[in-house]
Amino acid sequence: MQKDDDKLIEEYLKGDERAFKELFERYKTKLYPYLISLCLDKDLAEDIFQETFVKISEKLPSYKKENKFSSWIFTIARNIFLDKKKSAKEKFLNSSLAFENSEDEVSPQDYLSESGNPHSFLEAENKTKALSAAMGKLSEEQREIIALRHFAGLSFKEISENLNIPIGTALARFSRGLDKLRESLKDMQ
Repeated sequence: MQKDDDKLIEEYLKGDERAFKELFERYKTKLYPYLISLCLDKDLAEDIFQETFVKISEKLPSYKKENKFSSWIFTIARNIFLDKKKSAKEKFLNSSLAFENSEDEVSPQDYLSESGNPHSFLEAENKTKALSAAMGKLSEEQREIIALRHFAGLSFKEISENLNIPIGTALARFSRGLDKLRESLKDMQ
């Protein structure tokens, strides 16, 4: 039976490093794809991913159980992203183009998949490039909400709390973003 997050946090705070590793394993497959779609820059997403888990380990003693741990993690990652964005505005202006033209691009599917089938890999890579290009056409707010919902698996209530916006706003941005994604992907086919 899988331990809940709060139990793992307690164990980690008592010195059990395995508990933190289990938290890392539990959230890496949600956090990394979220960061890729938020940043549209593989290197930046990896930096933020690593920095997020360092900050989590530092701030875990101050974590309040009344907050949902998953929302807390994504808030930390988002704040790191916003800090980096402020300090490197020029890089962000070109991030979408750099991501699309990157030769060593790693997609969430590449990161999560261990399939050795070249045909499947190429098909997944093409779909990922199309999705990345379409995501790049969305506003940052729409891209973030779609990433939190689909990659992180957060509810709209959690998204609204995480972003400090009304649920209706989150739903509207999500809906408009999906409509734009559908249009962009339809145009690319």
